[in-house]
Amino acid sequence: MKNHILQIEKKLRTTKKLLLQDSILQNDIDFSHDFILPYSKADKTSNIKLIFIGQDPTVRREESREEINVTLNLDKGNSLRTYLEKVCETLGMDLEKSRLSKAGRNDLANKIERVSLTSDSYGYDIISFDDDGTKRYIEVKATRSNVGVANFFFTANELRAAQETKNYYNYMVYEVTTDEPKVWAIKNPFNPENENAIKTPINYRITINSESTTN
Repeated sequence: MKNHILQIEKKLRTTKKLLLQDSILQNDIDFSHDFILPYSKADKTSNIKLIFIGQDPTVRREESREEINVTLNLDKGNSLRTYLEKVCETLGMDLEKSRLSKAGRNDLANKIERVSLTSDSYGYDIISFDDDGTKRYIEVKATRSNVGVANFFFTANELRAAQETKNYYNYMVYEVTTDEPKVWAIKNPFNPENENAIKTPINYRITINSESTTN
């Protein structure tokens, strides 16, 4: 095991050197702390699951950073949000299977699909069923907030799917980081249009043809 730790330490030094040479990454990674090595008394290498790199970017005060022992930086590409959403999708699958099983429709419970695993193009995460066999299209959203007003972001594709699909649901998962998250199944607020569902544009895609612009 000791030799394995030494090999990891050597590779980490090489990795750090490469990161420092990257003109972009060198400005966004805190190298003031050494890489944290795996627990050296682990019985076997399979016990090593993660190597933690860097410091929590949300900690702005330098003195506070010294109090951090181990951090996992999942902010790249909104990966923390993505991770939580995947967890919530799994929760949605479990809830749907339980609902249909309680309704005596194990045949339908076995047909539920988590389509988000194959493509993001659908505009929803899960295809489930109502008790009568009608397909139910489910988009799962998550928040750390307590149960209350549903406040979430929709992509243009998700909004299109909601507007074009009648049996579309939003499953809003509250208190997502707790041991007991709560789920609110929201019937499609966009087909028919619900006046209580307020859409606020946040981002715009701007396309400009350089040949058509003038000084």
